[in-house]
Amino acid sequence: SQNLRKALEIEPKSLEAQQGQVSLAMAAQKPGDALAISRAVQKQRPKETAGYLLEGDIYTAGKDWDKAVEAFRAGLKQVSNPDLAVRLHGALLAAGKKPEAARWAAEWLRSQPKDAVFPFYLGGLAMNGNDLAEGLRLFERVLALHPNNAIALNNAAWIKGELGRDGALSDAERANVLAPNQPPLMDTWAMLLSAANQHEKAVEIQKKALQLQPQALGLKLNLAKIYAKAGQKDAARVRLDELSAAGARFPAQAEVEQLKKSL
Repeated sequence: SQNLRKALEIEPKSLEAQQGQVSLAMAAQKPGDALAISRAVQKQRPKETAGYLLEGDIYTAGKDWDKAVEAFRAGLKQVSNPDLAVRLHGALLAAGKKPEAARWAAEWLRSQPKDAVFPFYLGGLAMNGNDLAEGLRLFERVLALHPNNAIALNNAAWIKGELGRDGALSDAERANVLAPNQPPLMDTWAMLLSAANQHEKAVEIQKKALQLQPQALGLKLNLAKIYAKAGQKDAARVRLDELSAAGARFPAQAEVEQLKKSL
């Protein structure tokens, strides 16, 4: 705290120091002090997002959703920023205002055709909510703006695979070319290769993903699934036994047991 005060004496508009002060105030359970700092930032930087993000996040931490909504809206009146848009939508949902959140999302998408951040965020929500067709539409909107967005490509590939759409495998492969050696992307690619009965390559990629991220037990489960689909039951059992031995560290034990019985 003393160091941050000294930094602000030297440079009164040091955003990094002000953000540090807000973090310390919140850690000390002094949200009033944190809010005062956030509003000082807003006065110093009225056409920037920082102060409004700080204020809204302070209210979010206290689950005061209505005030968080007000803070993010105030920021958006000053600057059309997708980070503020994402935060506002999340606060509306948390406040139980789903119809208002939907109207806000539609309005932002209409008025900001060149923004890829907000549709990417919405695509993730749609995926998590199992609205796969909507998720695909949103990720394709992102890709129309940024064709080399590897994560959007990966997500579109996964959804296409789930929906049985064309292009899933090529999208996954391209995602891995753009962002090589990323286990989550390799996992998607390997599972799609397995679904296409390209078992040898699927095993190779999934084993490499697991080597890169050995603590990710979900990757090990998918490797077992790939082995099972390839007819390599002994190899699948080895991985499943390792997952069983993990016990509570791997919560999907019911799926492990079900796969064991299917072998």
